Amino acid sequence: MALGSDDHRISIWGTGGKGGCISSILAFKDSVMDLSWSSDGVILAASSFDGSVVLINFQDDFGEPMSKNELVRGA
Repeated sequence: MALGSDDHRISIWGTGGKGGCISSILAFKDSVMDLSWSSDGVILAASSFDGSVVLINFQDDFGEPMSKNELVRGA
């Protein structure tokens, strides 16, 4: 899960195990306006009120993506 905030940061949160904030990224000069994950969950796109956009690639950072079967049955 990713959250954007008024302090110009993007925070990445885990959902497995104990969860909690995995990373906090100071990404912009102004507040985060919008966030969107790619359909495969590998790339996070973020935009800011300062007019900039960033793409963050998490290809090898979180392990293997879940298969479609795992997603459907909620494993």
